[in-house]
Amino acid sequence: MFEASERVPPNTFNVKWNLSGAVKSGAYGKIDIPNSDSESKLIVEQLEGEIKAKIICDMRGLKPISGYKLDVIKENVLHSPDFPGRFSDTFRHSPFTTDNEGCVKEEFFLRSNDFPNPRIHTLSVFLNDSVDGRTILISDNFPVRVRAT
Repeated sequence: MFEASERVPPNTFNVKWNLSGAVKSGAYGKIDIPNSDSESKLIVEQLEGEIKAKIICDMRGLKPISGYKLDVIKENVLHSPDFPGRFSDTFRHSPFTTDNEGCVKEEFFLRSNDFPNPRIHTLSVFLNDSVDGRTILISDNFPVRVRAT
């Protein structure tokens, strides 16, 4: 997802977005926005120290001048299946409004106090409509390594 001319920082990787209806059943998928998964980018940079990870959400193809919320979800240690969106511990909310073209770029950081203990944590990011809370996009799972400080 980085352009050929861009230098990719070490410990940085792209995470795939999925339309919610493609990975969850039931009410999911009813407000999915076609192509928003392929047009948007989710980039995770693993860091050391107090800040454990930087998450960049470069969202595109959404509705113009609309409110959304990014939720970071941690795995449930007792039950964490391998497919996206099956976690239960939401710990970070980032609300935003898209521009006239349905785009926005959000960056946020995950810190030591976001994690209860040192180990590799599995996370996922959900894009939800801010009005009714319904999910539009769900990222693939991705790891964040937390080392003891």
